[in-house]
Amino acid sequence: MLSDRKLAVHRPRLRQKGPGAGKEVEVPAYAAMQDQPRLSARMLDILMRGVSTRQYRSVIPEMADTVGVSKSSVSRQIIEAAETEVETLLGRRFDELKLVVIYIDGMVFGDHVMIGAVGVGAEGHKDVLAILKGRRKMPRVVKELLEDLVARGVNPDQKRLFVIDGSKALRTG
Repeated sequence: MLSDRKLAVHRPRLRQKGPGAGKEVEVPAYAAMQDQPRLSARMLDILMRGVSTRQYRSVIPEMADTVGVSKSSVSRQIIEAAETEVETLLGRRFDELKLVVIYIDGMVFGDHVMIGAVGVGAEGHKDVLAILKGRRKMPRVVKELLEDLVARGVNPDQKRLFVIDGSKALRTG
């Protein structure tokens, strides 16, 4: 990696001597050059602006002909960067957050269910609190989501409005 580009480098091959002779040995300097956090972050930013991975050549033409910027490579890097962002988002603490409203909704996809929660503070600022997937038993998934919120600092003793749709599963969770 050089700045936000991945360039082709002809590197010498190192081979192990003695036991296991002939096996290729990784060169630490070249392994360090493979680190691409800035490129992944830039690609994620471009994707979040609505650009398809199939159209990356028109957005980052200076990078399109460099090594490792194929459609599949772009997709892999975006997935990795997105996973990191989601982990950060869903690992936040809420000890100082004064929520007055929590919206909870879920969707069933075959045998799977996705439950999400959005909190609203007294000033009207909205925060994504949680997204949780589970098997078909929605009440259990809702209970897990609420337990996760409490574990991450949402005070269960504070009075607030919970907004749900007409789902019996959400009411019993």
